[in-house]
Amino acid sequence: MDATRIVAAGSVGLAGMVWGWLPLRFLLTGGNSGFGILLALLGVILGAAIVAASVLVYRSDIATRGVARIAGWHALGIAVLGLILGLVELYAPGSIPLFASADIILASAFAHLLIGYNDVRQIRADELADRTQRLDVLSQVLRHNLRTEAQLLLGHADDIQRSETVDAARAGADQVQQSAESLTALNQKVGEVYWAMEFDAADASPTPVGATLESVAAQYRGDADVTVDCSCSPEASVAAGERLERALGYLVDDALVGNTASPEVTLAADAVEDKIELSVESRGGQITDGERELLDGDADITQLNHSRDIDLWVAQWITNAYGGQFHIVENTPGSRIELRFPRVSV
Repeated sequence: MDATRIVAAGSVGLAGMVWGWLPLRFLLTGGNSGFGILLALLGVILGAAIVAASVLVYRSDIATRGVARIAGWHALGIAVLGLILGLVELYAPGSIPLFASADIILASAFAHLLIGYNDVRQIRADELADRTQRLDVLSQVLRHNLRTEAQLLLGHADDIQRSETVDAARAGADQVQQSAESLTALNQKVGEVYWAMEFDAADASPTPVGATLESVAAQYRGDADVTVDCSCSPEASVAAGERLERALGYLVDDALVGNTASPEVTLAADAVEDKIELSVESRGGQITDGERELLDGDADITQLNHSRDIDLWVAQWITNAYGGQFHIVENTPGSRIELRFPRVSV
């Protein structure tokens, strides 16, 4: 059982019963005003509607965080009107009958319940749009990469068949192995994308910045001159997780694409207010304006207009999944990508 979901939906239903009881009591005790009876009936109906809505919300397919958000809007509606009515009561005691005050609060609570539902529905629509974008990226990039690897494999197979020496055949087999490793790495990246779609930022955990940067640097020092510049305190941590290291690794991979002459990459961390900014910078890296526009959402993905690889996308989605910010710095020599995460205490 989901305790958070029960508490959130239960608070809505309980409020409907408590506030709905006041106009119901007015009816049961024989209210003799026709208009008062009409107001009381309205309050009873609103209270019953709120109780029914709490059951429907609990049994719906809305995620628990969405149910909690709806309950928050509902509580806000009660709190705001309750405060105003409380001030009115202090100014003019007894000026508004108790059941009428309950009616006003119930009307506000019901309205805010609808506002909360629409808010959650809009969030779900945005999430679906984001999911659609990710699937479009996957479709275009995967089709491109798989077609390229298939052509390479066919070419390597043909080279092996035509080889006249064992060494030539072995060289072809090595090329086949490299293509297979590329496909395996691509499969892992696809897994990262689906993980990012489902991960809840609330589940992020403290992740040490210095140790993460050093671990990434150690993986690439055999292929490039990788330096670490961490101006934060050694114990500084951000709200992230183990995939932060992979995201930084994908950024280093991208910085090294076509940067074979003297590959140099700098991994840095700086404290910026209540956040920590991680950056990956390379003077030999190249991020085109078209690719930056795709990642920033300023251009649409098509068969002819898509990213050269999926590395930057995966890094961006992992960052977003942890509640961080992904930014490509413009007008800088080479490439520089900054990731900002909330700073947390261990």
